[in-house]
Amino acid sequence: MMEKLRVWLLVGLTVGLVVCEKPLDIGWIAVNSTPAGASVLLDGRLTGQKTNCLLEDVAVGSHTVSITLEGYIQHTQTVEIEGGDTVTVNASLQVVPGALQVNSTPPGAQIWLDDENTGEVTNHLFTGVRPGSHKVKLVLGGFFDWERTVEVKSKDTTIVEANLAEAGALQVNSTPEEAQIWLDGENTGQVTDHLFDPLATGSYRVKLVKEGYFDWEDTVEVVAGQTTTVNATLIQWGNLQVNSTPQGAAIWLDGSNTGEVTDHLFERMMPGSYVVRLVLAGYTDWVDTVEVVGGQTTTIDANLSSATGNLQVNSTPTSAEIWLDGSNTDQLTNHLFEDVSPGSHIVKLTKEGYKDWVDTVEVTAGETTTIDATLEEIVIEEVELAYDDGTPTGGYFWPGAGYVSAVRMTPPAGTWKLKTARYYFTKVKGPVKVRVLDDAGGTPGSDLISGFNINPSTEWYDVDLESYNIMVSGDFYVGIEYLSTSDSTAYGYDPVNNGRAWDYYPPPDDVWERWNETYFMRAVVQSQSGMEVILDSRWNKPAAPASPVREDLLPVIERPTQGSGNS
Repeated sequence: MMEKLRVWLLVGLTVGLVVCEKPLDIGWIAVNSTPAGASVLLDGRLTGQKTNCLLEDVAVGSHTVSITLEGYIQHTQTVEIEGGDTVTVNASLQVVPGALQVNSTPPGAQIWLDDENTGEVTNHLFTGVRPGSHKVKLVLGGFFDWERTVEVKSKDTTIVEANLAEAGALQVNSTPEEAQIWLDGENTGQVTDHLFDPLATGSYRVKLVKEGYFDWEDTVEVVAGQTTTVNATLIQWGNLQVNSTPQGAAIWLDGSNTGEVTDHLFERMMPGSYVVRLVLAGYTDWVDTVEVVGGQTTTIDANLSSATGNLQVNSTPTSAEIWLDGSNTDQLTNHLFEDVSPGSHIVKLTKEGYKDWVDTVEVTAGETTTIDATLEEIVIEEVELAYDDGTPTGGYFWPGAGYVSAVRMTPPAGTWKLKTARYYFTKVKGPVKVRVLDDAGGTPGSDLISGFNINPSTEWYDVDLESYNIMVSGDFYVGIEYLSTSDSTAYGYDPVNNGRAWDYYPPPDDVWERWNETYFMRAVVQSQSGMEVILDSRWNKPAAPASPVREDLLPVIERPTQGSGNS
């Protein structure tokens, strides 16, 4: 900006002084406009300048400033100039308006302009409309709203001709309410109860969706000028939980295989009665009628019964005891067993004087399996009961508690009752414990009875076992266990290895070992017919009675407490 100043310089003898003064007869005018680039007139004459600019050397007094720009309304303003001052003119130029003629068929529609209700109805002319884009909306009852964006030009009249489309209405209600409303596959975002107005005429597929209820669907017709009403009753679905013991049963509903197995939850089921059938191989079908209630889960807990077959067990001769899977059935041949579980079963027949008959049979559900067994008679040579002949070579004893010496006994074929255990003692100083054990694959196994203490005498000593009712049909073991009070009580032995002598070493060894000599231990067994047989571990035939021996003539040997490795 330039400033014009009149300057007087006063020079003094000793001091120089500069004095600046405002001019008294001119001023300046700053002229700005939005938009810029408008021509500037001063007192009706073009200045040749365009905004934004500065008019210089304007005489003091009143002046008229005019700002003109093509397409805009001229801005005129009077300013007062004082000497040396600058006056500013700021002008926001207004576009020259246009006009908007809004017509509709039919007329009488409310006119909305740029989202505001003008209060006018078609047909109507709007003047003084700002040039540019404007949104026009027409609203008339029974017709669709009409919307367009139109362009209004300066000094021109824009004409809108709207053909309004006639519409109907659709009222959608439901029980219960708050169901989502879908029209023609699209979610409207509305929930029941709701009025759609206006709505184009024609057919609509209405679907109602509500959590916990089945979807409701129907096709409705919307007619021009009318309100179509939908009143839907929604059905609440239920659940069905089907469990079974055991699991894995196929689930049938109303005669159809669902493809599911227990345990399974069926969701979104229509309320009502259902026939449920559970099918599992090896089990009887389970059938029942259940009621599914809306809004609830009905639970089935089915205990399946094993499907069974029958087993007819015959023998020649009859009246043989029947053992099934290791247990005595307390039945005799010939006998029919009903409700036998399908699968493999071990059948054993025992009869006095006959060899045991054993076989594995297969029982099939719904069928009868028949066994016809021919029993083989046992021929037993009756012998006179006698003690062993000869005299033991010497006697053995264990120096500590928990050691056991035993002999394996093998009875004839069939089932026998153990009556007596016999031991030959060469020296007696204290009690010992009687042990009777079963066979565990060629070695002593578990006790057949609880061991008990005896105070024996020298030479042969009988222990009565009849009251214990011990039945044997294979190898078993008779022995004695040493106690802390047994002292040097010794049992007889011979240095002959018959493979039947066994010794037990207590913990920490905890092991049975076979000994390579013969122990003087025997057993007497009795058949069901009352015949008695001595089981002799040394000889294959009965022996003559042994002559009494003097205790002081036989050597007594203390057994080592460590295993010998003779097994």
